[in-house]
Amino acid sequence: MRALEAASGRAGVPPGRLLAHAGLAIARSAERLTGGARGRTVLALIGKGNNGADALVACSHLARSCGWGVRLCLTQSRAGDPHLAWINDPDLTGLVDVVLADDPEIFPNRLADWLGASDMVLDGLLGIGASGLARGAVRAILEVCDRFRAQAGQFRIAIDVPSGVDADTGAADPVAFQATHTFATGPAKVGTVIGDGAAKAGRVVELDIGIPGGVLLELGRTFADDGGTWRAMPAQVAHLLPARPDRSHKGTFGRVLILGGSGRYPGAPVLAGLGAIGAGGGLVTIASAGKSVGVVPPVEAVVLPLADDGTPSGVLTATHIADVLACVERCRGMVIGPGLGTDQATVTAVRELLARIGTHERPLTVVVDADALNAISPVAPDRWPI
Repeated sequence: MRALEAASGRAGVPPGRLLAHAGLAIARSAERLTGGARGRTVLALIGKGNNGADALVACSHLARSCGWGVRLCLTQSRAGDPHLAWINDPDLTGLVDVVLADDPEIFPNRLADWLGASDMVLDGLLGIGASGLARGAVRAILEVCDRFRAQAGQFRIAIDVPSGVDADTGAADPVAFQATHTFATGPAKVGTVIGDGAAKAGRVVELDIGIPGGVLLELGRTFADDGGTWRAMPAQVAHLLPARPDRSHKGTFGRVLILGGSGRYPGAPVLAGLGAIGAGGGLVTIASAGKSVGVVPPVEAVVLPLADDGTPSGVLTATHIADVLACVERCRGMVIGPGLGTDQATVTAVRELLARIGTHERPLTVVVDADALNAISPVAPDRWPI
């Protein structure tokens, strides 16, 4: 993010303009979350850095444009801060209230009351430069927030990264802010998608804060400032997908067989079939001895109901192997296991089927998953039947 800000400055977009855009984008996103309702109440937790400034700018928009009540909990005085000057606007009289976290007589109880009575809590305590355990007033605020978790319908919004979460590693303080949403000013930060940080971040939403498109294209694909963590961007992965010729058909792009399902788990192979279709399989066949044929399959898939073996549970047995192998002859890939169950007859059938496929002369990629793994796991790896 620092590299993006520096490059934006060189491109003629100063940090102050990015901050102003960030605050407005946060306010508009907050308004959308609440359906554009007026007269809501937001509690903003304000630290000393840029995240606190972002939150203050956002709150000014929510108060002025949406008529929201604003409650500010500051870690320290920001006297003289231009981002706070709006609270003295006569038109906002009665809409804004402020408490300092360094006032032990008032702060904890006031914050607890506000947490219980606000429609939204906006976390602007710590930003991407913070690491390690939260300290001082920040920790005191986070501890109160941790004791009073979000009520039903309350939004808890982190700016860039929940306070107490390392933006690069995802490591989280035990009292890190628990967000329902994280509004990333620009690209998402890696700490919000890995480790404990991913759970703390909630839903991550990337906001357009006016970073020039050329800068984003050049640098936005990196997650961390060290350049060692990369994100998959359309421009970087498009070349991995071969162009599909105009004169082609579904058989051109591979046939995939999904073997799974049972009377107890009929939906598993259907989900696997959806995955195969989404991954680009041209012709996907779902073969099942169970009730999967009764579950609505993807419309693009072919259903192969295996013969009823007479068992009430509807499981794969050795009697189905010939039909499966006949289908394998036409396929280039196979998934075996989702929802097969662990009946002894199925375990035996899976091992025999894999052994037969292992001697197959035609190239075949096989993904052994779920209950097929359970079937072969008791066998030493060097004796696996494939």
